[in-house]
Amino acid sequence: MPGMLFLLCVSAVPTDTTNCLLPTTDVTGQLPVFRVIPFDAWKHVLLTDDPEDISGMVKKGEVTVTTPAGRSRRDTERNAGMRLKMQALRLGAEIILITDTDTRGGYGDVPSISITGIAYGYPR
Repeated sequence: MPGMLFLLCVSAVPTDTTNCLLPTTDVTGQLPVFRVIPFDAWKHVLLTDDPEDISGMVKKGEVTVTTPAGRSRRDTERNAGMRLKMQALRLGAEIILITDTDTRGGYGDVPSISITGIAYGYPR
């Protein structure tokens, strides 16, 4: 299951009230587990570069994504952010501290963006 980024949704046309199954693992990291979450739960994961925003939170793990170019730089960044948030959601995190951003590609090259961060969540 590592590296899987998908939601298994119940309806053919997802809406804000559609529930999805999020693949993850149990606390030992060994057994596959599916959590029921709202379709748009990834939208509620926050991105930050300010370490003060994560004070009092628990580290859940590192997240990283490399996204090829979209129609524009803004689309590429939005796509990378969405994928990063989905990875953090699988870890049970509510906020991501961005530690590194690397944009590649110039005139004539295919641009891409790599973002690395640390996912944090509230103590349970």
